[in-house]
Amino acid sequence: MQEKTLFLSAYTMRMETLFLNARVQRKDIAYVSHTMEGYEGLATVTTIDPEKGLIRIAVSPSFLKEVKEILAELQIEVGLELLDEHD
Repeated sequence: MQEKTLFLSAYTMRMETLFLNARVQRKDIAYVSHTMEGYEGLATVTTIDPEKGLIRIAVSPSFLKEVKEILAELQIEVGLELLDEHD
């Protein structure tokens, strides 16, 4: 019996990610993180320095507008301060 080999071609797509750095009060880090989690798949929040309240928001360029709208509300609500934006 002859063995057949099946070759599957791998398909990879380069996904770009933008990173937004922000600062909030330490007590608000979890709130911001959970708020973003509530918008499943729009962005992820990573704590960079909890003592200084520094966080990094990773977002796909296709969701940047929506994420910035949410962050604008968080600026009003908890005083979130956007620091810079880079790839």
